Amino acid sequence: MPNEEERPIAFPSRTMSPAECNYSQLKKEALSIIFGIKNIHQYLFGRHFTLLTDH
Repeated sequence: MPNEEERPIAFPSRTMSPAECNYSQLKKEALSIIFGIKNIHQYLFGRHFTLLTDH
């Protein structure tokens, strides 16, 4: 959407399982992306979107 301000649409969170705590940092970041997309899938379904991260 041109000329529109970017803003977050959700701040989902969860606790990692003990096994997930042992994942490498890269896998933890991938896990968080998957969780986030699943959490807001109703806003994304059928749309193209750009995922912005801090890394």
